[in-house]
Amino acid sequence: MFSLFFAFSFLLNGLNAQTMHLLVFASTNDISPILREGMAETRDKVQTELHEVANALNLNTREAIASGDDVNVATLWNIVDNLNPSSNDIVFFFYIGHGINKPAIDPQWPQLTFAKNHQNHAKELVSFSEIMNRLEAKNPRLLIGIAEACNALTGELEYYEDEILGLASLSFSERDVERLKELYLDSKGKVLSSSSEPGQKSYVSSQGGYFSSSFIDVHKEITSFSDYADWKTIFEKTKSRTQTLAGLRAKNPKRQIPQYIVNITGKQRDFRWKENFANKDNIYNQQPNNFTYQHQVQQPQFLVAKVVFFANRNRVFFVMPDNYVTEYNPYTGLQVAGYRIAPLQPQLFQYDLISYYNPYQFNRWGVDYYGRIMQWDQWAGWQMVGIVYY
Repeated sequence: MFSLFFAFSFLLNGLNAQTMHLLVFASTNDISPILREGMAETRDKVQTELHEVANALNLNTREAIASGDDVNVATLWNIVDNLNPSSNDIVFFFYIGHGINKPAIDPQWPQLTFAKNHQNHAKELVSFSEIMNRLEAKNPRLLIGIAEACNALTGELEYYEDEILGLASLSFSERDVERLKELYLDSKGKVLSSSSEPGQKSYVSSQGGYFSSSFIDVHKEITSFSDYADWKTIFEKTKSRTQTLAGLRAKNPKRQIPQYIVNITGKQRDFRWKENFANKDNIYNQQPNNFTYQHQVQQPQFLVAKVVFFANRNRVFFVMPDNYVTEYNPYTGLQVAGYRIAPLQPQLFQYDLISYYNPYQFNRWGVDYYGRIMQWDQWAGWQMVGIVYY
């Protein structure tokens, strides 16, 4: 199966409107059915997310989506050579497939496979940096380039047969247009990222790539409830989240670490959310005086960390800057559900989480220094029941 899809969509906002040029390459010709399914899932998720961006901002869209046999060198350069963005346009390039690191060519960024035949994936390679250089020479206002591929000396993209433990995606009912403007209209320059550092592999499940799944979820969260958005924060959170999710697997303990470069002029904030979150002086020592269960969060706030319980990933919680724990409700938005508090056992945990079932009943969990949510079982001892990650 293969497809090459070109779409040109002009919205009712005038001929001089800005255009988002979306280039997506999904190397779905693979012997592994899990990789084929996961790469196709990622391709569709990226398309859907960026369509939401374009619709919310009334951007024209032009896209070229290549899969299967059409992910080849000739098609790549044909699409790139015929791209003609204006000086105020956005170019978004996304690749998922096999990659390999060749230090003699480029020690940092991977060489990407553009081969029709899976057996030739290590031979028909194009440098990610070469693609980015050619796109940058087109002089768009904003260039975003993402490659989800291995960056090791061998290019065997690896997969997990089961789902991504700890991943919990939400369908947010609305997006904050101001946050999208900060990312796509107020930014000028380039953002480059690949899913793993030199020497590392990248991992995919049937749900999609670990890196792309993290990126899309962070992008949704930052553009739905946050009080600001910038590319550095998005990719720093994506980096941390990918590393955490991959580290939950014994096969790959904390060994997929994405890399990124943000070279943007415009509105960029340096918010020390990691340092503030790690500062134990900011944690409540007792229930806060103004705590009200199920109180609705009215004003946008930065979503510092995400809380996921493995047994029920339909309920997703967030830790806010004030150390309140909120839960997302698709009908009412964020509601207060608990708070972060000093640990009862500081020798084991960095903090505890309090979460209410109702105004009179709550549960308490310890969170260790890896972000693992632990619950005591009288027969099995401490058990990991969830994860907190950025």
